[in-house]
Parts: sequence; structure tokens; C-alpha cells
Amino acid sequence: MKRLKQYIIIGAILYALYFILSHHIIFHGRDFFLLNKEKMTLEYTFYSIKSKSPEKILEIDVLRDAGIGAILVELGTISEEKRYDIENSVEWKYE
Repeated sequence: MKRLKQYIIIGAILYALYFILSHHIIFHGRDFFLLNKEKMTLEYTFYSIKSKSPEKILEIDVLRDAGIGAILVELGTISEEKRYDIENSVEWKYE
């Protein structure tokens, strides 16, 4: 029984590590949103969008590719058209 508990604890720790490496956790006040990462990394695992401009948020390639723009639209921070314009201008800016 002791060995089974150890395996369960090790499995839970490994799953937690996998979860952290494969998801962005986006905070907006008390709310949070989960986005799947394109690749497993610790980059931008925890990110707060509170009091940041949509332009600054969408400039981050990793978050933009994960779909943070949809969260901004859902929250009413920007419209779908504004999101499209910002994403296109940011992509042109860095090409």
C-alpha cells in the first residue's frame, strides 16, 4: 500500500509539471483562463493582462499564437475587428 501511494504522488507531480509546461494561465483580476501552448516551455506560463494594453499583449508572439486575442474579445477589451487589425500590424512590424 505504501508503494502505491508513492506511485500516485509521483504521478500527480509529473502530471502537474506536464500541465504547467503545456498551458498558459492568463489572469484578469480574479478570473483566469487557460490557453494551450504551442510547445512545452515555461515561457509566459503565468501572465496577467490586468492594466495592460491590447497592443502590448498581442505583441507577444507566444501568447498571440496561443489565441490570447480571443480572450481579449471575450472580455470586451477589444472588438474582433480591432483584434484583427492589431494582429496584422504586429505581424507586419516584426517581419
